[in-house]
Amino acid sequence: MAQLDLLFRSFVEMPEIQPGKAIPTSIRDERFSPARCADYCLSLQIEPKSVTVAVFDNIQGNYLALEKHDFPNCNDFSALLPRLEKLVDAHEWLHNRFKRTDAMLITERSTLVPVALFDQSRSLEYLGFNHPVSENEEVKNDLLRNLDARNLWLISSDFEKALKKLFPGVRLCHYSTPLIESLLLSNKNEPQKRVFAHVQEDHFEVVVLEGRKLHLYNTFRFQSGEDFLFYLLFVCEQLKLSPETADLVLLGETAADSSIAGLAKKYVRQVRFGERPVQAGFGKAFDVLPGYYYYNLFSLHYFS
Repeated sequence: MAQLDLLFRSFVEMPEIQPGKAIPTSIRDERFSPARCADYCLSLQIEPKSVTVAVFDNIQGNYLALEKHDFPNCNDFSALLPRLEKLVDAHEWLHNRFKRTDAMLITERSTLVPVALFDQSRSLEYLGFNHPVSENEEVKNDLLRNLDARNLWLISSDFEKALKKLFPGVRLCHYSTPLIESLLLSNKNEPQKRVFAHVQEDHFEVVVLEGRKLHLYNTFRFQSGEDFLFYLLFVCEQLKLSPETADLVLLGETAADSSIAGLAKKYVRQVRFGERPVQAGFGKAFDVLPGYYYYNLFSLHYFS
């Protein structure tokens, strides 16, 4: 940890990088028609502070629309629920029925269990070992086919019922499920260890892969670029990965000129931004969006 302490003290020498052009939070391709929602697939990324939706035409294989809706000062799913209901009710097309709807919830309370060791009757025991569980919560589990594991996570029974009322037939999964599955598939032919950092507004996920072998998945909360780098270097130290040789791939919602990207490039030699999931196509309207943005949301349709 001495090396990390030294690096952390040196952060003050680097000025904060000012963000550049704002990233759009609403995109609509000219081919998108609200009247055709029954022909489209809907993907939702849900956390207390925001809901992001993407519309996919699975016949043409293209994403046609994206919207992010922020809910400031909303700190839990129970507080989100009335705001989400109001959004759906007033929205131009979100209240329509879709061919298929997938939703993933961002929550830190999850755990991975190998299929060979999984016993569904012990699901609560697996999760309760690391996370508190309340009476009004249910344990869900997602199958990670590329990992041969189950991803166990928690959801409020009331929130689940409300989601299924708002989006009939919705298929639910944990936020990390499409992320891990998509990265495992895209990284299957890469023999060296690779670190993926999927960045959100106040948290990021770290996935360390060696081919199709998962070495680490974890979530860290941060308030600054310095926090981000400290946790990233901590992961490298624990896995004995040298910043001089580590291959770091940045994904998610962080600008290329952000302090996160700048600090990462200063202390990790090999840093690059990821690309969109190879399975999906995108309408021309999405050209304004950096290719590594909303990676997980665009993976959801294929790995829910």
